[in-house]
Amino acid sequence: GDLSVLDAGTGAVRQVTHVNLAFERAHAVVEPQHVTVEDRAGFRVHAWFMPAAHAVKGRRYPTLLEIHGGPQTEFLNAFFFEMQYLCGLGYNVVFADPRGSVGFGYPFAAALDMDWGTPMFEDEMAVVDAVARRPDVDASRLGVLGGSYGGYATLWMIAHTARFKVAVAERVVSNLQTEFLTADETSSNDPRYSPGDVIDQQAAYWKQSPLAYVASVNTPLLLVHSDDDLRTPLVETLQEYTALQALGKTVRLLEFPRENHDLNRIGEPIHRIERLHLIADWLGSYLNP
Repeated sequence: GDLSVLDAGTGAVRQVTHVNLAFERAHAVVEPQHVTVEDRAGFRVHAWFMPAAHAVKGRRYPTLLEIHGGPQTEFLNAFFFEMQYLCGLGYNVVFADPRGSVGFGYPFAAALDMDWGTPMFEDEMAVVDAVARRPDVDASRLGVLGGSYGGYATLWMIAHTARFKVAVAERVVSNLQTEFLTADETSSNDPRYSPGDVIDQQAAYWKQSPLAYVASVNTPLLLVHSDDDLRTPLVETLQEYTALQALGKTVRLLEFPRENHDLNRIGEPIHRIERLHLIADWLGSYLNP
């Protein structure tokens, strides 16, 4: 971070350190463009589109949909290093706050109660439809990626549409029943968010689990997980991976040792760098940025 001083009287801002100046001069920084769409429930869904760095007018670029975790969190008009990195590789990046996100009132966030997948899917696809009409988007080269709930959402997306050519799902939840039985913060089920007792309501948990629809997946998938993740234990990724392998689907598993649920934020630097390189290699082999 850099340090700036705000004059409370005039509102003038004076930046007093410039520790990122060399980096800024050597790298393109893409400014997100605000987009809104109306979903089937009548809500306005807010999203942001980031064009590929150094994009040439008249050319179309592969486009990545990033899905946030939570699900009760939100994307903002902010600087995300990973998205800047992907734009620098030649991708458009789009990210949205679908139903389930916070910041837009309780009914909007509560839309995922008892249905983790469908409202999110409808809203994310509405955003994809909107950006696919842009002249700088190659709609035949779409990818999707996300972590935690975003990993769950990525698995749900590729099990319900063949629109994406490639996917990356990190620290996923694939089976809601085993997630509630093994994760560190689900020993008590809030009735607003879950169908109830995990043993008595097995069919309801299974219906909301991406693993139930794994036979429909045909999108090449990279699964990324940390060995010491307690929030979404490794078993969640292993179930999806083993099922896809058994079905003869294209899937790759990447495990990081000594890391937890926050690998991409506070992991060992070498792991954070290598994670980005391996994701870029996987995406590039299918989307050719």
